[in-house]
Amino acid sequence: MADLRPVVHLLPAEPYGGLQRIVIELARAQRAAGRSAEIILLGTSARVEGYCRSAGIEPIMLSGNRLVRMFALRRVLAGFGAAIFHSHCEPIWAAAILAASGNPWIAHLHVYERHRTVRDRLSNWVYYRRVDRFVAITRSVAESYRARGVADFDRLEVVHNGLNYDALPVPVTRDEAVFTLSFVGRAVREKGLFDFLSTADLLRDDSAIRFLIAGDGENLAEARTTIDAMGLQERIRSLGFVDDMEPVWAQTDMLAMLSDREPFGLVILEAVAAGVAVLGYDTPSGGREIMETIPGCRLVAPASVPAIVKAVRLAAGDRAALRDEVAGGGRVVRDRYSLARMEAGVARVYAGLPEKAS
Repeated sequence: MADLRPVVHLLPAEPYGGLQRIVIELARAQRAAGRSAEIILLGTSARVEGYCRSAGIEPIMLSGNRLVRMFALRRVLAGFGAAIFHSHCEPIWAAAILAASGNPWIAHLHVYERHRTVRDRLSNWVYYRRVDRFVAITRSVAESYRARGVADFDRLEVVHNGLNYDALPVPVTRDEAVFTLSFVGRAVREKGLFDFLSTADLLRDDSAIRFLIAGDGENLAEARTTIDAMGLQERIRSLGFVDDMEPVWAQTDMLAMLSDREPFGLVILEAVAAGVAVLGYDTPSGGREIMETIPGCRLVAPASVPAIVKAVRLAAGDRAALRDEVAGGGRVVRDRYSLARMEAGVARVYAGLPEKAS
């Protein structure tokens, strides 16, 4: 018999990104599977609130200073009774309240284990002492917690992220006269933003290769200044945050996924499903773990801009082969990384939970 205990997801409101998207989609899939699933936003965000409502979910939003939100969270959680509490990158104050509850607690590991600050170490201690089960999005993320002794083998399972591909744009016929390499996501240095700009600089004489940045972040202003200094304003378009990605994917031939420590990379699935190839760094990471399984994803030596340049030129020179690879990748992501498969994996983790906290 299926375990259909209600579940309450605890979700940070900021910074906005793939985390909020995947949790909201998971909650919607759980509701479709017959389970009661609610979302508590641990802060205010009109953007995340709107996304929840578009998925048919009315979120519970906590507002005010930290102390006010702490008391509000304690009161709200008490009102859910015998529900499963499922947390996602929650702050330490929320983890402390979860630890004091008598409910089964799932900690979903979307990022690598951190231990650099007192807050990190305290959070890890709470996890070790109190969490009933851990769900890691990749083996790479899981191993980072195992290696530090935060999550032992018996309590940790890997469940890959998935997407609702029916909601994504279908592959289109692209302009054969131009090959576009795009940077999509949070515009920050650690995502390889400036390696992307260096690639454009080395390819400035390849007139048929263009560049696009779609995303906002703390390093975007610096990147735009760099583009101006390089004299590449006509070759690199920087759009900032984009709400509707369909036009971006329609003009992109290859996505540059240049983070050397990517926990998963939800944008990889989105790109391939839209008929876009992916170029990433061959580094030990969740991103490589995912890309290795998907045709249409190509890996190059880490932090090597000349290797990126070579791979982009090869791809631009044989688009027919690239399209065939990506078509095969589209079939793989829809099967292996489906939202239904993700929901089923999480449900199996729930089924092993005790009735009350261990």
